[in-house]
Amino acid sequence: KALTDELLVHGVDPGWPMHFLDFEACNVVLPHHAGLRPYERVAFQWSCHTLDQQGNLTHGEWLNTGRDLPNFAFARSLREYIDETGTVYVWSPYEQSTLQNILTQIDEWNRLDERETLRVSGMQSLAELNALAKWIDGLLGPEDTEGKRHCSPRIRDLHKLALAYYFHPEMRGRTSMKAVLP
Repeated sequence: KALTDELLVHGVDPGWPMHFLDFEACNVVLPHHAGLRPYERVAFQWSCHTLDQQGNLTHGEWLNTGRDLPNFAFARSLREYIDETGTVYVWSPYEQSTLQNILTQIDEWNRLDERETLRVSGMQSLAELNALAKWIDGLLGPEDTEGKRHCSPRIRDLHKLALAYYFHPEMRGRTSMKAVLP
């Protein structure tokens, strides 16, 4: 309740449910998966705490356990969890850039080899994969003139809110989650 009241005071509608999302990914110089370039991001885990309007908190997560490129399954499982409703809270642009990377990969992989893309994604049809791409595109929001996405209709950066509205002396001017959470 205190968080939602504080957000409303600062003109931020929390939008229910509230999804607090965190991604884990890596960018390695020597790609583990065929078809990737050096330093191309591989998303292998997400974790999400969801708060509904009644104050119920639930936790969802996904961890790659397969050998194929996990990015498409990662995005698909995220869509199944957060779907089309609520506001997604992140701590930095990392989650958006990861989703943008996956959206780009869907397009690139489709152009190179549709059958391989379907095999790796685990999806039954290109229509299903294209629906996933459309969902990611909608979640990220429109591109600006430089091709960047800063105006997501659903994603809110808690780091920006903390910079603008919160300071605790023990943070010593740092805003890393490692400094803020303790």
